[in-house]
Amino acid sequence: MAYQPKTYRWFLASTAAAVAVTAPSAVTAETPENYEVDVSNPFSDVEERKYYGDPVLELTEAGIIQGRGDTTFGVGAELTRADAAILLTRVLNLEPAPEGSNSFPDVTEDDYYYAEVNAAAEAALIRGYEDGSFRPEENLTRGEMAVLLERAFPLSAVQVAPDFEDTGDNPYEQQINRVAAAGLAEGYPDGTFRPDENILREEFAVFLYREPTVQGEVRQELLRGASFSSIDVRRNENGSLVFSGQVNPDRSNDSISVDLRQFASSSEVFRGDLELDEDGNFELETDEPVNEGQYSGSFQFGDDEETVDFDVDTDTGYSYDADDDGSDSDSDSDDSSDDDSSNDSDSDDDSDSSDGDSSGGSDDSSDDSDSDDNTTTYDEDQDSATADTDGETIELNGNSINGELSVSGSDVTIEGSGEGDTIETAVVSGNNATFRNLTVNELQIEEGVEDVTLESVSDSGGAVHTFAGGGSDSITVDESTTLEGDIELTADDVTIDGGGTLAGDVIIPNGGTKNIEANVDGFVTVDTEEETTVNTPEGTDVEIPTDVQDLSALTINIGDTTYSTADDTEDIEELRATPRAEIDEDSVDGSTIQLTGTTKNIDDDDEIDFTLELGEDADGEDVAESALESTATITDDSFDAEWTLENSSGDEVDVPAGDHTITASFNGETLIDDYDLTVEAQPEETGVTIGEIAADREGTDPVAAEWSTGLISPMENGVEDGELNFNGVTLTLVTSEDVDGYTISEAESRNITLEFDASTYQTSGQQVDLLVEALEKYQDSSNEELDRFTFANDPASGGRALGITGDASEGAEDNGLTITSNEGIEISNDDSSSITQEGVDGEIVRYTAAVNNEVTGDGSLTITTWNPSAEVTVDLEEGQSAAEAASAVADALNSELDGYEVDTSDAAITFTADGEGEPEQPLRLQAVDSAVETSEGDPEVTFGEAAEQTAGVDPRAAQWNTGQFEERDNGIEDGFFRFNGVTVYITTEEGAEQDITVERNREVSLTFDAAENTNAQQIDLVIEALEAYQDSDNDHLDRFSFENVNNEGGGRALEITSSEEAGADDNILGIATSDSIVIANDGDSALSRDGRDGTASVTTAGVQNQAQATGTITITTENPSAEVTVDIREGDSAATIALKTASALEGELDGFTVSFNDTNVVFTADEPAELENTPTISASFSEDN
Repeated sequence: MAYQPKTYRWFLASTAAAVAVTAPSAVTAETPENYEVDVSNPFSDVEERKYYGDPVLELTEAGIIQGRGDTTFGVGAELTRADAAILLTRVLNLEPAPEGSNSFPDVTEDDYYYAEVNAAAEAALIRGYEDGSFRPEENLTRGEMAVLLERAFPLSAVQVAPDFEDTGDNPYEQQINRVAAAGLAEGYPDGTFRPDENILREEFAVFLYREPTVQGEVRQELLRGASFSSIDVRRNENGSLVFSGQVNPDRSNDSISVDLRQFASSSEVFRGDLELDEDGNFELETDEPVNEGQYSGSFQFGDDEETVDFDVDTDTGYSYDADDDGSDSDSDSDDSSDDDSSNDSDSDDDSDSSDGDSSGGSDDSSDDSDSDDNTTTYDEDQDSATADTDGETIELNGNSINGELSVSGSDVTIEGSGEGDTIETAVVSGNNATFRNLTVNELQIEEGVEDVTLESVSDSGGAVHTFAGGGSDSITVDESTTLEGDIELTADDVTIDGGGTLAGDVIIPNGGTKNIEANVDGFVTVDTEEETTVNTPEGTDVEIPTDVQDLSALTINIGDTTYSTADDTEDIEELRATPRAEIDEDSVDGSTIQLTGTTKNIDDDDEIDFTLELGEDADGEDVAESALESTATITDDSFDAEWTLENSSGDEVDVPAGDHTITASFNGETLIDDYDLTVEAQPEETGVTIGEIAADREGTDPVAAEWSTGLISPMENGVEDGELNFNGVTLTLVTSEDVDGYTISEAESRNITLEFDASTYQTSGQQVDLLVEALEKYQDSSNEELDRFTFANDPASGGRALGITGDASEGAEDNGLTITSNEGIEISNDDSSSITQEGVDGEIVRYTAAVNNEVTGDGSLTITTWNPSAEVTVDLEEGQSAAEAASAVADALNSELDGYEVDTSDAAITFTADGEGEPEQPLRLQAVDSAVETSEGDPEVTFGEAAEQTAGVDPRAAQWNTGQFEERDNGIEDGFFRFNGVTVYITTEEGAEQDITVERNREVSLTFDAAENTNAQQIDLVIEALEAYQDSDNDHLDRFSFENVNNEGGGRALEITSSEEAGADDNILGIATSDSIVIANDGDSALSRDGRDGTASVTTAGVQNQAQATGTITITTENPSAEVTVDIREGDSAATIALKTASALEGELDGFTVSFNDTNVVFTADEPAELENTPTISASFSEDN
């Protein structure tokens, strides 16, 4: 491999987890599998702390897997089938396949994986596809991985019920369950296994490593390269030290050399050789008790050396760090550069069609226990939580921990989403903790903790954080972190660094070195007489409380300035705390002014003197004095000051509007200077009312003119060319059997020509379709004469007609248009008779609302509109006329009302719609004077019993019946059956093969042997032909269904039913046949049941009274159920309440549109149908509303 061999450090797992061994103690040697191995990392893309770190590095060190030649392992790369075969062959130490054997045609001797693939095939681990191929370069999936693991390891006896939501129909379900039950693989947090996702190189390494046999082999391989298995230090009751350990029993040496010395003096504690027992164990006890201090032990075994550094503390015992600084010459690994692309991409499985080895699966590297056993993701709030595993990550995922989070593991990360994740209390006792993107209301860092990092962390500001942890870089507060709460900095030696902000106070209650490099918006309070050095940035406010008497042990560095009792520094007395006060909130209510705030360095029961100086602009009230005094007593570092204003007669008066000033002092010293108190002038009643909005011009929808040619008789070949003139544009119709189908010329100015073979397009329906296509081609040209019209093939008197519809916006303008034709084309209507619907001009709605009076006081109106909705506030001044008030309201509303232009006419506000048409709901307006007070309470709104005004009617489909359909014989004339412009051509011949062909638009042909089909069977064939037409691209019959039924007079009949939605529109359709096809009913007589249009149900409920008070009511409906709240104002009319109720309910009732009409709430069903239950409505009031 392309990296230097590793020297190994083995420690007892129980010892490695504890940094201090208290006396007396006895630790026994353990077997190698209980040891923790630390191996080197030769890969630039392998993160040792990730879930795959140990498996990848140990499997690499054991020579089972290899990296890429570029010093990477290939993390994130998908695993191929060939590389999976390589990996399994190495893990299982498979014998090579017999020489010359090759199991797969797509694997050749030149392939890097040739030997391993054939060895795996020989061992029946891989099988390949049904076509004999192996497909080595295809990726392996999670499901296929399970198949391979089951074949490779003894898992067949494991039986469990399916645990995964997505494997029930998977061919690998049994293998997946066995692999999961054996602990080799797990699923995702959402309960899935994802068997079809491709697996990554590092993921398969993890799965293999979990197999106990593989893990044991790896450890044994690593042990063969290591000298020392363990070294342990313990202390006896007499104070002597005992060193014990174990070396690799495979080594032939029978002794080790030991050299124990004290660091400071290098004095020798022990030097000599120790004998090893047959298992490679050794033990050394010092002759004398060992004094406090730092020591180092060197253990030499052959060419290998281990060094153990440790501290002796007679109170607590021994803290040691076994550090390997020798090189293990016996642990050489393969130093050759090995590219996995040529020999090991750690892949896994075979895509075997019989075993289903070709699905896919990505491992749980992001979010499940397969990938990172140290990650916990919460999907709901927690009462409390614990992070006690080294390297653990907790993801809050938008949730909160409402109690305490205990962080005792090292290298723990608490990750929030930045969307409200909150921890109420976090207690940190492990090193290297990181909190990110969350809120921590109380943070307690315990003594001895080092390296806590806060990234994008905030708090609620109410709690006090405690930082007792020590270390040169103990707490990092990044620039996106702000802590509002105070911090008690109790650690002896602590640094708070980073660009974050400490908005509260930092309190130092004990001695030590306190380095504060973060920004402190509050005060740093040094409340101790112990030896203390405080270092803070330039500009930091530092204070020393007055009860700290002896300042001689204090050194305070603020930027480059030092404060102490020494002569060559600034006088530390300058930092003595002074009384402080801050006003947090002020309020004015009538004659009363109230202030609340907080203090510092002022004792409880002391008093602060306040002075209120009324501003010069204060007017409107006779206040007894311009300067008013008040006194507030301090309680728990807070105060509450109050003034009540009186006039010279002793009567209370409102606080006058204006800018006032408040000052505060304590013991004659100013605490608050010139605090600005601004009192806004209270609005007066304007006296303005706006009348009910009314329509002085009703809006009406425009109506488009419509024309119809009436029945167009089919043209035949060889007749005179036809001409159809519409709006000055001539459509020339040429029929000839020489035309292949049809052609349409390029459009010229007011002319276009259609040529077609009338023997091919022989029905009126087909020919009208061609007319429509020609006219639309004219529209698509640069000519504009027909652009505002639409053309359609419409039924008329059982035949087909050309229907033309004008533009509704043209209204009556189009009524003078006519349709003319020459003798070459026969139409039922021409000239003025062609108009079937006259166009009607629309009208624009305009509403007015009159301002009834002039403005009698300075104040404001809140204007609310509905249909459309808007709300504006308009300031008015005393003396303005009604017309000026109307103009102010119009100006405020003009840009807020979509679809309306707002203007004035004298003292009225006008609302003009942007376009023609009748509005769905009328515009409504309410004006409320901001200064008018109303009584709060139950509005006492009641609704009359809902009554169905219009009962809904279900739509009914039109239906036709041919009557008895006479059986056809062979040899008679071909016939046709025509319905809705679609023609079924019927040919009966002896010996004919049954055939149905959709020839072209509106045409389908049916051929059969009549002798082989009875009357009923012949009708079935007609139905089959009609349904074949429905299945084609043509849509003319899509809304119809066909059935073979008994005729009332005997025999069989064809019954045709339209869709209900067509209703009465289909009543004019007829059935026609040729003479050779005999049916009892045709033409109009075929209609056996009229279609009927459905109507929607309309239910109204009237508001019975105006509002008696201001309050919020709850509106409840049934059939269907809904509940909304509506704000009602005292004096609201019944019409206004109906409007507010309808607006609140609109969109809330499934299946109904809610509107209002005068004092009624109107419920209109969305669909035409008869209702089983009528909607009901009621109103209720609750104080909680």
